[in-house]
Amino acid sequence: TPMAAGVAQEEGPTISEWHFHVYFDENDQNSVAEATTFHQLLCETVRAGTFVSVCPGLADFFPSIDSKKIPPFNYGPVGPHPCGSFEAWVPKESIAAALSFFTLYRGNLTVLVHPLTQSAYSDHTDYAMWLGKPHRVKTHIFVPDIPDPPQYPELALGASAQPRPSKHSDRSSRY
Repeated sequence: TPMAAGVAQEEGPTISEWHFHVYFDENDQNSVAEATTFHQLLCETVRAGTFVSVCPGLADFFPSIDSKKIPPFNYGPVGPHPCGSFEAWVPKESIAAALSFFTLYRGNLTVLVHPLTQSAYSDHTDYAMWLGKPHRVKTHIFVPDIPDPPQYPELALGASAQPRPSKHSDRSSRY
């Protein structure tokens, strides 16, 4: 089990997929423009192959995904999100590159970063991280401990990734 300050900790949930929710003030023209520009840069970066992320505007880049499954660019509060936002899904294989990108290029925008585990409530509260100023998320809408299925199994990434054979799987058992 993991150790923290010499004390054994309970094994936590496995994290295979992440959401990045980019927040902007839908009533401020400059904030909307900044979110739109950031969104365009994100799409260009994904198309360039820097990392994998699914967000509005990339349905043609991922033809195996039903475009209706990709959440839209929201110009107002939707679900637990208290302001304009858009969602970017990121598999574990791309988390380091995506987090670096969002950290460096978000500008004045706020980004809620959370894993997808067995509890949407915990994902948006206990496990959430903020880039920029935190916002109050509407947690009353969550049903506790109802897990979401893998979001884009068509991509065979994140929770839908196929296990890779060990480099040493063909070795003799004589060792």
